[in-house]
Amino acid sequence: VEALEADNCNRLSVAVSGLRLILDQEREALRRLSGRITHLELGTGHLPQADCELLTDLFPEATCFLTYGLTEAIRCSFLDLSRRSDKLHTVGQPVAETALRIVDTDDPARPLAPGQSGLIQVAGNNLASGYHDLQESWNQRVTEGWFTTGDLGHLDGEGFLVYEGRLDDMINVGGLKVAPIEVEAAVRPLLPEGEFAIATMPDRAGIEGEVPALFLTRAMAPGITVERLRVGLKDRLPGFKLPRAVLVLDRLPKTPATGKIIRGQLYRSWLEQKWRGGENPGLLARLRAAGTRRWPAVAGRLDLTRARLARQLEESGKSGTA
Repeated sequence: VEALEADNCNRLSVAVSGLRLILDQEREALRRLSGRITHLELGTGHLPQADCELLTDLFPEATCFLTYGLTEAIRCSFLDLSRRSDKLHTVGQPVAETALRIVDTDDPARPLAPGQSGLIQVAGNNLASGYHDLQESWNQRVTEGWFTTGDLGHLDGEGFLVYEGRLDDMINVGGLKVAPIEVEAAVRPLLPEGEFAIATMPDRAGIEGEVPALFLTRAMAPGITVERLRVGLKDRLPGFKLPRAVLVLDRLPKTPATGKIIRGQLYRSWLEQKWRGGENPGLLARLRAAGTRRWPAVAGRLDLTRARLARQLEESGKSGTA
């Protein structure tokens, strides 16, 4: 933001995660630039509808557009925020010479009709030719020229793509699927400023397997309780999608390059923080956070004592591999 002001810039290209940080921390500074910015490009990902509306409010005269894509297939779709204000809940339509389709999560070769949710696939000139020295990995993700992104979504009647989240991020609440970004969109009006994220945690009651939790930083924590949160959300979300806990972290884990919050690490980070602080979250919770694939005894495949499991978990935690 300082560079925009100092260098008298009128165009800004920024990653969605970077823009979210700016909106959270430097919104008023952006407002001062309202009359100067003529073009704003956001790429490549999903921006919540509330933030899209905020941008069109901050820059009413600017051309603001959003693109969806990934490393293997950049700029798959395009959305002009100012021209299609009725489509701010989407990430736009496929760009020229690029095709998008939705397929069954259990059968990537079976396309789904508009309105049906499934895996997003992309084909076209923007697709990479493969992974370097990992052709088998590439072949596993490509079906007759269609690349499986690992993202979930659906196409509306006009061919606009509605992004629903990463397949790996979905929370399985007793067999019912919860998309974190849907819960975050409902939470945002209650927490208009600051960073937070919805991610999975083990069900403390031991009934539903996993449940949604709200993770936020200590600076945002005062006054935020799970009871107040659920009251504020009860008319916006069905009961199984409501967060079951508010978990406070010193900082949210992020990718170094793009600053994206790493959802899969949130609960582990919270456990590690409590452990470092002298609290013992309990062996079962720590094993669940570590993942049963790394702890075959949890699935009953090894005959190990609890003491030995605890000792191994402690040693892996010290080495940073838990």
